[in-house]
Amino acid sequence: MADDIEKWLAEHHPWEWLGPTRRLQEDVYGTDFTALTGDALADYVTWNTYALERELHEFMDEINWKTWAKNRGEIPNRPAAVEELVDVAHFLANLANALGVTDAEWQAAYRKKQIKNAARQRVPDGYGRDLKCPGCFRGLDSPGGVVRTGTSDCQTI
Repeated sequence: MADDIEKWLAEHHPWEWLGPTRRLQEDVYGTDFTALTGDALADYVTWNTYALERELHEFMDEINWKTWAKNRGEIPNRPAAVEELVDVAHFLANLANALGVTDAEWQAAYRKKQIKNAARQRVPDGYGRDLKCPGCFRGLDSPGGVVRTGTSDCQTI
């Protein structure tokens, strides 16, 4: 199954979005990603995370998601919903760019994670708590691994 997923992924051309978003931030908004360190990085990450969350909420507002909604699951204004998802992607790209993630790195990490998730789905309780640190809930098979599991100050190696 993993081979099938890898083959499918290899047949699909990558879509570059981080580089163009980075250039937009630099050229139009004057963002200097090399200067984002310390407090400046923390502030940039914080407000982009809040913006991303807000855009997710705006996306949800475009979908009848409420259990008590009359037409639950219908999307009355699909173009508006898609536009909100584009906004979500923009702020996600800002966060990735703040970490210096490239399009190639994103593609590789995304594909690797898709394969891992597909493997987890094939085993009973593949996303169960036995694969998570009981302290921080980070996946024990996550990059870097987890040491001192079960404590509030779990660390990666």
